Amino acid sequence: MKRTAVIFLFCLLTQLLIPTGLYALFGAPTQDPLPEDSSEAPSDGTAPAADTDSISVFMAEKGSVETLSLRDYLIGVVAAEMPALYEDEALKAQAAVSVTLARYMQKTGAKADLDGAVISSDYRRHQAYRDPASYKAAWGEGYDAYLKKIEAAVDAVIDHTITYDGEPILAVFHAVSDGRTESAAAVWGGDYPYLVSVDSSGDRLSSGYRDETTLSAKEFFEKLGLSVPDAPDAAVTDKLYTDAGYLKSVTVSGQTFSGLSFRQKLGLRSSAVEIGYADGVFTLVTRGYGHGVGMSQYGADYLARQGYTWKEIVAHYYPGTEIS
Repeated sequence: MKRTAVIFLFCLLTQLLIPTGLYALFGAPTQDPLPEDSSEAPSDGTAPAADTDSISVFMAEKGSVETLSLRDYLIGVVAAEMPALYEDEALKAQAAVSVTLARYMQKTGAKADLDGAVISSDYRRHQAYRDPASYKAAWGEGYDAYLKKIEAAVDAVIDHTITYDGEPILAVFHAVSDGRTESAAAVWGGDYPYLVSVDSSGDRLSSGYRDETTLSAKEFFEKLGLSVPDAPDAAVTDKLYTDAGYLKSVTVSGQTFSGLSFRQKLGLRSSAVEIGYADGVFTLVTRGYGHGVGMSQYGADYLARQGYTWKEIVAHYYPGTEIS
């Protein structure tokens, strides 16, 4: 679907799809690809991508641009974005989402702020990439088997693209939802008819589904850029939630924050948050991890364990799309 980007983007993504300790071994999913929860919109770019069999990537950690074959790039993305322990069909779904996102970004063209590359390896901007060879120490004796598993997932889907109205979709994803995914309109605005709220109740089984953050009143207000009021307990008002259960907006000391901004400023895992206060301490209980839009990575693995194919997983999380 060819669209001019509205103020947008997101992403990413990492953790809480499986017990935290396993991430060191098998990689942390982004919870959001593209700028994790950033409000930046994909750039229209300055020039079209010339070669769809290769892709220019801004390597965020190095600060340089590298051109990779699309296959090698996708293997590195899936290795970085989803634990190799996940079901084969979930890994295929991730590969399909990631190749679609790559093609979407190729169509938007080279980006001046990425030194002419079309996509960034920073999960907070687009989607993570890591050379699979760097996992040898972490994967140990399982390295060859895990790499083959990821390669097989990529090879199974690399010739496919998730489309809407005949164009690659903006295939955003996140680590784990609050039990329902969120619509893009609720988070960033814009007309993305395939980025709507859908059921993802399997996410509630994630070991990292619930998280609790405590902040002193001083920390809470300072992170929001506010002075500590005389009555902190009365400062938080007008909490509005979306139908999917995510914080839409909240007013603190008379200043209104979007759910996305509130989450970012306080460093929370999710905007599906309950806010409590007692004895000088704010308690923030979150559900899920990431912005909640698009495919839930944990949810994809859950559906795969229920017998869903990668195509069925994609159809579930991106309703109205086709696979070409």
